[in-house]
Amino acid sequence: MKAKKLPVVYMHPKEKPIAWVGMFMLLKNSPRVHLAHAYVDAWSSKHSGKWLENNYGYGHANIEARPQSSTLLKRVQLATPRAVTLPNADLDGDIPQRATDARLWEQVKAA
Repeated sequence: MKAKKLPVVYMHPKEKPIAWVGMFMLLKNSPRVHLAHAYVDAWSSKHSGKWLENNYGYGHANIEARPQSSTLLKRVQLATPRAVTLPNADLDGDIPQRATDARLWEQVKAA
């Protein structure tokens, strides 16, 4: 969007961002294990990490991946390991009321 000269900036929400941790799973009896390993190898590469950081501002497990812009690195606090922990962010976990919240949000959007 910046390339199109749109006035966009990164905003740190006053409610604190929600950090989340993603993972891959390989189920017992998976028929094509070699493809799963190839996929995870590609996903965890420096190239993939850099793309995610440049395009979405997502932190990545590959510590060699860094966004092109040092300004972006500072804004999204990817160089700060505690940026995704309390008090800076709430780690996404089990939220017992998630289904209720989602249903209510759908009602709000439909109004």
